[in-house]
Amino acid sequence: MDTPVLGIAIAIGLSFYLLFTRKKTWSDPQLRWLICGVLFATGLLSLLLIADFNRQNRVLYWELCVPLLFYILDLLFRHISFKIQGRDFILWIRGSEEIDDSLGGTNPHVKSSDIVFSLSLLAFIMLTTLVGALFLK
Repeated sequence: MDTPVLGIAIAIGLSFYLLFTRKKTWSDPQLRWLICGVLFATGLLSLLLIADFNRQNRVLYWELCVPLLFYILDLLFRHISFKIQGRDFILWIRGSEEIDDSLGGTNPHVKSSDIVFSLSLLAFIMLTTLVGALFLK
């Protein structure tokens, strides 16, 4: 498998996994920090310390940093949502168990800040992955 493709799959796959399982009772925050931290440390140290690496490996190393950056942004949005609304934001994305995404479904419990936070997290995942793929290759 091509290393940039592997990096992109890790960045998008793990970030979406973290996004969609954020409110699950079995989702352990310590395990999330551990996985994201190890990937971030591996990616950042590889970017900074390995002087002799090809362009394809740079993409992989950057993409290993994306899940931790995403998780920090998710926690920041969660904190802001608690300050604004007194609750965690509702994930307003199709496939989320927090909304009614059926045809004609209504979601009166969803506030505009929930939509902004959800779409911002999606955009962040895609843009940080794209930045690594385009600028480092």
